[in-house]
Amino acid sequence: MSQRDIIWLTLESIRWDHTSLSDHCRDTTPQLKRIVNSSDACSFNNCHSHGIWTRSSSASILTGMAPSRHGVGIDRQRLPEEVETIPEKLRQLGYRTAGVSSNVQISPETSARGFDNFHYLSADTILENVPYDILLKYGLNLWRHSVGLNTNTKAHSLGYIERALSKREITKTKEDDRPLFLYTHIGDSHHPYYPPNPWQKEFESDLTLPLDEALNISMDMSNNILDRVANGINYTDDELYSLEVLYDSHIKYVDHLVGDIVSFAKRQLDNPIIVITADHGELFGEQNLLGHRLTINSALTNVPLVLIGCNNRESISKNSDSLLQHADAMQTVLDSIDVSENLEIGQNIGNEHRKFVVSQLGIDHQKSNLKKVKNISPEFESPYPPETVTMLKSKTHTLFSSESCSKIIDSTTRESVNEDEIIDKYESQLEEWLSKFGEPISDSEEEEFSTEVKQRLQKLGYVAD
Repeated sequence: MSQRDIIWLTLESIRWDHTSLSDHCRDTTPQLKRIVNSSDACSFNNCHSHGIWTRSSSASILTGMAPSRHGVGIDRQRLPEEVETIPEKLRQLGYRTAGVSSNVQISPETSARGFDNFHYLSADTILENVPYDILLKYGLNLWRHSVGLNTNTKAHSLGYIERALSKREITKTKEDDRPLFLYTHIGDSHHPYYPPNPWQKEFESDLTLPLDEALNISMDMSNNILDRVANGINYTDDELYSLEVLYDSHIKYVDHLVGDIVSFAKRQLDNPIIVITADHGELFGEQNLLGHRLTINSALTNVPLVLIGCNNRESISKNSDSLLQHADAMQTVLDSIDVSENLEIGQNIGNEHRKFVVSQLGIDHQKSNLKKVKNISPEFESPYPPETVTMLKSKTHTLFSSESCSKIIDSTTRESVNEDEIIDKYESQLEEWLSKFGEPISDSEEEEFSTEVKQRLQKLGYVAD
């Protein structure tokens, strides 16, 4: 096994077409673009997450299993005990494993297992998980790292703390002979799109509303997201556009954090492997929806992916437009450190080409959201099945399938496909994939989330019951 440090950075809710790696109208990720232009980096345009929300997507990153296989975010809250995570495997191989997250969806309560030290940041844990010097610097510069003395906790950013903890774990490698596996989930780009004070004016000239009004709309969207969906959104075009502009401003702040962590890691570590990606995307009125719930499509699954320092770079870089998924990135990383581990749904990016990608939306998540929407607006007519939905996507067609219905969309025309030959082909591919990779690994009972975790989920806008 090669003794190389691994840094995996997952960015919350960032869709690929809102990054500077696409042809987006705003330069949201200049640091990511700078990193991609370095000699040891590869960027990919067609990476798709395994799930459309953090809990299921992150569990697949950390296990190399399909959501319906591990069950997290499908019909389970946390990983079954019999599932071994990649951090657990790496720890057995002599790695020091560390994690950082302020999102309860990626925490020891869900799938963050196998870490020697996991910094989970919440109101109840921040004092025990963050050194006082970091907290002091954050507090003294709250106006710069967040929104100043604001009692609305949803408006605050914790990116400074997540970055400081990540750099602290990287620095520890000088005192520890073991290679490092660091998994950091930077959560600031989750709604509400309320950047720290210095970043709020980053794209202010693009706003068609006053900044304060736009920030209020962003907070309203986050606090009442399902109410808005239940009642047809009811935002004006200017208000919807303001959400996107503030979202882009927050992405640029997160990009700033990523650039600093990557530069620091390259200075401190000898030839590290670094992965930068996102857990899922966001919706801004597509299908009359907001955030990331109730549906599954490419806006939610197509995320940025950058690999730094992996072996076989020339072969990998040739696949920049190929379809791939997070498990492929993890498989490529494991192969680069000579670990003989074949992930269930992963393949080396430099060696194999995917014919299709598969993403899933879970039944429990779907049912709870639909129930809440129906309670808000009993006359709401849902086009979304209260079931697990699986999306199988090739470069030419996309199949959406659940227990009660299925449809195929042509990628060029965006029209439904009715040709029997095409329908049979894609349904057969999905049936084979589900039988091989999608069967649940466990049907064992699990404990309910704690009251504290449920409260955190409610603050994020999720239905915890």
